[in-house]
Amino acid sequence: MKLSLVVATLNSARFLPEALASVDPALGAGIEAEILVADGGSGDATLSIAEADPRVRIVSRQDDGLYDAMNRAIAAATGDFVLILNSDDLLPPGAVGHAVQRLSETRDAAWISGPALFGTDRSSSIACQNEAALSVEGAVFGIPAINARIYRLDFLRRLGPIRADIGLASDREFMMRVARSEGRGADFAEPLYFYRTHEGSRTISGDKAGGLRVYRAECRLADRLLQEVKASPTEARLLRASKAVAAMKLLLSRSDMSASARYLATNLPSLLRGIVLWRRWRGRLSGY
Repeated sequence: MKLSLVVATLNSARFLPEALASVDPALGAGIEAEILVADGGSGDATLSIAEADPRVRIVSRQDDGLYDAMNRAIAAATGDFVLILNSDDLLPPGAVGHAVQRLSETRDAAWISGPALFGTDRSSSIACQNEAALSVEGAVFGIPAINARIYRLDFLRRLGPIRADIGLASDREFMMRVARSEGRGADFAEPLYFYRTHEGSRTISGDKAGGLRVYRAECRLADRLLQEVKASPTEARLLRASKAVAAMKLLLSRSDMSASARYLATNLPSLLRGIVLWRRWRGRLSGY
């Protein structure tokens, strides 16, 4: 069994050594691994750190952003399974090796999903769970957690690349396609991944600016998919509901009560549906 770990980097010298150091304890014995680093043109010591690690293969030194980097690394992968490791995150000891073993034995599963930890450090982290099988509703409203999963490489190749043209919401679009696919996932009890909250993170910086980036991305995702794809009526309602909640949060962040009232008046059904779904999925992963 061989696991390909996909690591996208850009000026990642601050956290990359810890991310790489977490790999071997997470795997344990009996799992062969390759670490594929796709770099976006770092100007700090990132590449020196990566080149000094004999487990690392650098597959690019320039790309068109985070998701293009992930795609480049996945394209170069030679393992049976793939895990996407952000350069500022960590893998909990032992769990990944156990999950790879379980996935290899579960022949009809295309991926395996586990709980994810979130926090500034593991000792005070918050665990989020998968409480049901992955669905499009979960992909739109739950926490996508594409990293807290291990995928069969052949499944990813059939699914196609992560979209690199819709910004931070690419995680959600990717998980929507996973949910629509003919594959199924397996549930795993041990936490598989630690998402580090820190200043400078694009999505979980823990501050208002990070939240606003996410809301804008969710509005963009809904607009793009409703324009490009002939969504089913159910999927279209989910996308409009997601956009309504994100757009209202953006308006409220500007304290523009007049614009908020106008938006409320013209989007009330979608907003009410979105609030119900947002509350249902708050703090929950999108599903296994």
